[in-house]
Order: sequence, then structure tokens, then C-alpha cells
Amino acid sequence: MLSTIHGIWTALLLFVFIVIVAWAFSARRRDSFDRAARSVLQDDSPQSSGHGVRTDG
Repeated sequence: MLSTIHGIWTALLLFVFIVIVAWAFSARRRDSFDRAARSVLQDDSPQSSGHGVRTDG
């Protein structure tokens, strides 16, 4: 009985894993993931040359 439960649990987890992988690599998600990947590389905030060091007295 216990081995049957383990087999069902393993099959269920394998199915969930395959669904997640298929979702991640689906063509509909590609644009969203590409935008997220590029957003990390974009510099949208101006940085000062002093790196946070105050020089005004």
C-alpha cells in the first residue's frame, strides 16, 4: 500500500515538473521573459559621480 502511494506521489510530482517546464519554455511566455531579462541590464536611474559621498560641507 505504501509503495503505491509513493508511486502516485512521484508520478504527480513528475507531471507538475513537466507542466512547469512547458510553461516556462512556451512561446507565449518568451516575450515576457525576454523583457524581464533585459530590464536587469537597463540603467534607468542616474547615478552621481560621488557614489553617495556628500561634499557640501
